[in-house]
Amino acid sequence: MALLQELARQDGCSAVAVVRRLIRKEAADRGVMFPAVVRDPNRCAGDPILAGTRTAVHDVVASARIYSGDLAQLQAELPHLSMGQIRAALAWYGEHTAEIDEILRQVHEDYAQGLAAASVRKPARCLP
Repeated sequence: MALLQELARQDGCSAVAVVRRLIRKEAADRGVMFPAVVRDPNRCAGDPILAGTRTAVHDVVASARIYSGDLAQLQAELPHLSMGQIRAALAWYGEHTAEIDEILRQVHEDYAQGLAAASVRKPARCLP
């Protein structure tokens, strides 16, 4: 258990994440493949996420756009993801572009509405 906790500390993640990663590595070594992108109604409102994480595909795509597709900078921004996970998210986007673009449009719209609501100010109180 101490070794597991030390690995988690070094990787900056939870012990559960380390165990999941080790299981996936062992499965891959044995030729058993798992889906890279999953949907879970209890995580990220059911939006597609990278398996074993809470990172949504649309978040990876948005960050990739910020860094003009520079995967090294993207991984520096999202250090909890492997390069394989980043590539899997971008590949999934390539196959589901309309869905992810719609999610990003909705996120942008929600953000804009939040800014608009925050900009409505109450009148200042007059001092006696």
